[in-house]
Amino acid sequence: MTNSLSTNNNSNNEALIEEEPAFNLTYLYLNTKSEHYNHLKGYMEDNTVVVTSHRELPSIMKVYYSDNSGYGCFYAYRTLEEFGERWSKLDVRLIKPITNDEILKVLKQKVNIVESLTLEEALLEVGGDISQLIQAFELPVAYYD
Repeated sequence: MTNSLSTNNNSNNEALIEEEPAFNLTYLYLNTKSEHYNHLKGYMEDNTVVVTSHRELPSIMKVYYSDNSGYGCFYAYRTLEEFGERWSKLDVRLIKPITNDEILKVLKQKVNIVESLTLEEALLEVGGDISQLIQAFELPVAYYD
């Protein structure tokens, strides 16, 4: 099993992001089955979002969680309306939950476009190890349970 976190990159934006990220913030995709997500999801209610950074975020509501997100171990939460513009100047990543079904959808698209294969055919080539396909296609999600 691979890590549960990874950032998005330009080659995968079309497949995962249906709209432009708010305030031009880069997404950090977090699998909804991960322990990391289970800790942070309580802060993601009523239009509140969680961001992460590699440096401390001053004067913002902080999340106390010591695990590194893959981008940093400092977290904050608020609404985008209140802090989106400020966060865009602080080089943060907006945590965006993603499900296994969404991971499979993107993986199927990538396998078909790049290799002209079905997902089942591609899995046969890697001995059924879906994590190898996720890494091979450099998907913005490095976890599948």
